[in-house]
Amino acid sequence: MRSPGMSDMDFDLEHRLSWFDRNHYVDGKEVTVEEKEKSGKARVSVASADGNRLVMVNTTDKNALAYLNYRKVADGTICELINDHEARLHLIECKKTVTEKSWRSAMMQFEGGLLNMLAVCGVLGVKKISEVRVYTAFQAVNMNALNSRNPVSLKTPVGSRGPAAMKQWDDNRVHFQGKSFEHVRIELNADGEGAVTI
Repeated sequence: MRSPGMSDMDFDLEHRLSWFDRNHYVDGKEVTVEEKEKSGKARVSVASADGNRLVMVNTTDKNALAYLNYRKVADGTICELINDHEARLHLIECKKTVTEKSWRSAMMQFEGGLLNMLAVCGVLGVKKISEVRVYTAFQAVNMNALNSRNPVSLKTPVGSRGPAAMKQWDDNRVHFQGKSFEHVRIELNADGEGAVTI
C-alpha cells in the first residue's frame, strides 16, 4: 500500500481554516484589533482596500507559539489573502503613548508577530508573502532623540540588526530578521479608537 504523498495532502482554504479554534481567529473584509490592557487600550478597525479576505489570528503573548523563541507578539496579526496561496501580512501594536521604551518593545512584538504569522500561513497553505507591513496605533508620542536624556538614542548599537530605534521611528521603516518593513502610524482618538485601510 502506497503512503500518501504531499499532493495527496492538499486541502482547500476553508478546510484549513476549520483546523483553527473559532475562539482564536476572526475573518472577513473588516476586522477589529482590540487591546484591553490599560497601557495600550485601543480599538482599531481594519479594512481591506481591495476587498480581500482578512484572517486575524489571536497570537497575543499568552497565545504565542511556545516552541518559538519570540514570545512577545503584536496585538493584531492579520493575514490579508490575495488568493488561496498568496498573502500580505499586517502587524498592529497598540500603545497609548509611544515612548522610546515602548517603541523598542513594539519592534520586538512586530518580530514575534511575524514569526507566529509565518507559522499560521504554513497551516493556511499560503506559499507566497508578497508584503509585510507594521503599524503602531497610539494616542500620543513622547519621544524625541534630540531631547532624550539618553544620547544612545541617536546611535546605532554595535551588532545591531538595523538603524537606531529613533531613526526607525522617524523613517517609518522597521528592521528585523535582516529585512526592512514599512511602518504606518495610526493616530487614535481620545477614546482610543481608530481605523486603517490596508
